[in-house]
Amino acid sequence: MKKLWLYFTTYIFFSSISVVAQTIERNTYKTNRLTNEVPKIDGNASDEVWNLVDWATDFTQIEPNPGEKSKQNTKVKLLYNDDALYVLGVMTENEQIFTYLTERDDSGNADWFGILVDAYNEGTNGLGFFVTAAGVQLEAKYSGQSEDFAWNAVWESEVQVSENEWVVEMKIPYAALRFPTKEKQTWGLHFWRNRRLNRELSSWNTVKPDIDGFINQAGIVEGIENIKAPLRLQFFPYLTLGVNHFPNEAADAKDFSTNYAAGMDVKYGINDAFTLDMTLVPDFSQVIFDDVFLNLSPFEQRFNENRQFFTEGTELFNKAGLFYSRRIGGTPLKRGEVYNNLEENEIVSANPISNQLLNATKVSGRTSGGLGIGIFNAFEGSSFAEITNTETNELRKFKTSPYTNYNIVVLDQDLPGNSSVTITNTNVKRFDEDFYDANVSGFNSNFVSKDNKYSFRTELALSQKIGGDFEEPDLGYKAGASINKISGNFLSTLYYGIESDKYDPNDLGFLFSPNEKVWFAEVGYNIYEPFWKVNNLYSNVNVVYERLFFPDKFTNFAISGFARTTTNSFHTMGTGLTIEPVETFDFFEPRVFDFETFYQFPENFTWNAFFSSNYSKPFAFDINWNYRWFDEPNRWALNVNISPRFQPTSKLLIVPRLNLYKSNNETAYAGTFDEHIDGIPFGIRDVRKVVPLLQFDYVINNRMVLKTRIRHDWTITRYEQLGVLNTENGLFEAVEVSEEIKEIRDVNFHAFTVDIAYRWVFAPGSELSVVWKNNIVGSNFELEDRYLNSFEDMINSPIQKGLSVRMLYFLDSSYFKKLRKRT
Repeated sequence: MKKLWLYFTTYIFFSSISVVAQTIERNTYKTNRLTNEVPKIDGNASDEVWNLVDWATDFTQIEPNPGEKSKQNTKVKLLYNDDALYVLGVMTENEQIFTYLTERDDSGNADWFGILVDAYNEGTNGLGFFVTAAGVQLEAKYSGQSEDFAWNAVWESEVQVSENEWVVEMKIPYAALRFPTKEKQTWGLHFWRNRRLNRELSSWNTVKPDIDGFINQAGIVEGIENIKAPLRLQFFPYLTLGVNHFPNEAADAKDFSTNYAAGMDVKYGINDAFTLDMTLVPDFSQVIFDDVFLNLSPFEQRFNENRQFFTEGTELFNKAGLFYSRRIGGTPLKRGEVYNNLEENEIVSANPISNQLLNATKVSGRTSGGLGIGIFNAFEGSSFAEITNTETNELRKFKTSPYTNYNIVVLDQDLPGNSSVTITNTNVKRFDEDFYDANVSGFNSNFVSKDNKYSFRTELALSQKIGGDFEEPDLGYKAGASINKISGNFLSTLYYGIESDKYDPNDLGFLFSPNEKVWFAEVGYNIYEPFWKVNNLYSNVNVVYERLFFPDKFTNFAISGFARTTTNSFHTMGTGLTIEPVETFDFFEPRVFDFETFYQFPENFTWNAFFSSNYSKPFAFDINWNYRWFDEPNRWALNVNISPRFQPTSKLLIVPRLNLYKSNNETAYAGTFDEHIDGIPFGIRDVRKVVPLLQFDYVINNRMVLKTRIRHDWTITRYEQLGVLNTENGLFEAVEVSEEIKEIRDVNFHAFTVDIAYRWVFAPGSELSVVWKNNIVGSNFELEDRYLNSFEDMINSPIQKGLSVRMLYFLDSSYFKKLRKRT
């Protein structure tokens, strides 16, 4: 098999390297300085000052017909003065202008215009500013191929729409930009336009989709001279008031409680390239609920990050994949251990589910020599569980987490030709000798060939845990390398990676499972231009072969293929197939983690497909499904997602979603009932899941929105058989148990959340938000096979409710200067 593997991977890589290198042509735009008069930002192109410069025209398509002239005319002008850039965009449209409203940072189903500034002209990093035809602002920070729309800036724009064109004017203050300190500036520059009617994305400088990267394909702006970065000091003080309700059974407990929080975010421009962001006494009470589900796997659930401070401007810290921000303010390290420390007649009366974040700071930027530097630091308070003696009512505390400091340092050096070298270090310091400290050091490199066709990537990381229960440092490591063809119609990858059995970055990172060796090969073929009845085609085939790092044992072998396309009617569809043609070995499902005990997974295949209709229509829908067949009697799994979209007006969007899942005769770990059987508990079960979700967005105007999100996850598991895992062959062996024990293992799980949020941006950078939240999560409900009956039981149980009001106000240092002049 190893010889076959080597032959196959060598063949698919070298069979795809015959594409001729393509050059990148860069347009040049000559701008001029404004002296006294500046254009009024009102979406009207009649200001005479715009006559100081010529138009940037001749936009070419990126999609759907790469390289062809845009079907509608777009022309742009750019001016500057001592304070800001001024941009004028005029978009001709003789068919239909899409002016659907959305909240900020969401283009939705609207036409948009945008500008990207690469002030260091290095081809890898940039800042993007976008405005939709409805006047909604978006901004993004770009690093390599990553796009961060969580980044926010304060700038001005206005739009006017007429019958055959729409006009946008933008003022982007230098406080929102980063540029080098020198007399004459030469910036990389993109002008973009997106037309929703025919999904046409066009740009002023030609962008070829078969060349890797898009910032490196920007044009150039010249003529910007003698500008200085202003004092970039901004304050975002906030005040939150809230009331919560939860019906308590105890007579002396109050159902209602109130809370308030006050704090501030600070942004400070250390110099022209580096920015300090700080949050003091942060409050995340208005962040939407996590999509909690019944986790039947041996691994923890990974949640999305929805806290703005940790989503904005963190692309540098995430580059090596060692930073999972949900660890900060996350679950106390020893929250579960409190239950193992109970004495007679004691119960856990309180056990916080998260640590209190006291403050967090990040400094990031990039020097003129292309060196990116990032420093992140956060500090948590300690957490205690409370233990009550039911006979004496005595109360004692159990420390579940001490004062903790989180730190990240990143050095990222850009090299010529989109190459880079990155060094990352993450550190967790816990200020208590009973708790261990953790550190991870990583090295990543990406070397791209001069013709931008090939890349060679490496990754190295060392993890260590020190102190606490570790008498000696607990060391682990990972390493990997890949050779990739990154441009052209043919793309390919060869990868080999290892993770030692003790590699563990999870104190500040996220890893499902360590202890593996992976061989991976993929070849893809893409068609970027329209043909037949479709606009493009993307396809790939890959093979993965996996073994344990220690001991060296086979775990998995799979072959996969996938293809997707967008039709001329702008419907997107795709399908894929994954085959595991041999029995594989799961060393994690038995929950022993000795890497000797395994569950023997049967041969199987998975077929998946999706269809997404044209979103430019008032009604559209998405559907995808995943069917998995196993080489065992009547064992299969089916997962279906259905999501229609209704947009009857430019202000209203309704998106109901339904997820249906059924796993039949699934063999898996069956939880802990060791006192009833001798061995590792396993079972054969049926799992059924119904997850409806309703998203209702009503956008009053481009500064005011009402959003509703209601989600319910109902999951029920029923065991048909219980038994043990045969540790010799990794197969299930049934054991006779009572129906009572079976019912104990069956689960009826509910997670019901409601998020209703009103948001009003009453001034640039300032907003008022009112949020209503409901929450029910539990698995102690009576078993019920019918969804509506089970929903009724759940909705009649105690519900946690909360209402909060939050005021955030933006203050710029220029405000204090003006105030001082007045006095």
